[in-house]
Amino acid sequence: MVTTEERARMGLAQRELHLNGRWIHYLVAGSGRPLLLLHGVGESSAYWRGVLSRLADRYTVYAPDLPGYGDSAPLGPEPEDASRTSCRT
Repeated sequence: MVTTEERARMGLAQRELHLNGRWIHYLVAGSGRPLLLLHGVGESSAYWRGVLSRLADRYTVYAPDLPGYGDSAPLGPEPEDASRTSCRT
């Protein structure tokens, strides 16, 4: 997770977007052409903190927490039969 001090030092703003009844958290920094950074499975927007400040010199950088990750709300309840979407051995 990115601390308040790190966000201030890097010029990051922490924002939330209400979309289809759910809150999506994202970080934004810089100015210029938009650049969207997406994290991988099991990560969050904090994954990009090492490069955000360098990219913000040339771009408006957006780094969202995808649904169910970081500070974003999950997509919804689990399916009735989770065995159709996951497998445990």
